[in-house]
Amino acid sequence: MTDKPLKDIHWHGDSLDVIREFPRAVRVDIGSELYLLQLGEKPVHSKPFASVGRGVWEVRIKDQSGAFRVFYVVRRRDGIHVL
Repeated sequence: MTDKPLKDIHWHGDSLDVIREFPRAVRVDIGSELYLLQLGEKPVHSKPFASVGRGVWEVRIKDQSGAFRVFYVVRRRDGIHVL
């Protein structure tokens, strides 16, 4: 357990609805990655994705049905923005 407050997650557009349609195992993995971000740590499956925009990162999870991607930006003042 940590004493640090968790960073807020802000969902933009239909990002949360899209993630809810992913396979369960993928959703669990993405949730774990986002939790690491909330703790201020770097997710295991994350890399910068500058072609989308400056400061944009990608989490990519693969399973037997394909690859699933989530794009996000972390801002110190107001948390994590899932695009």
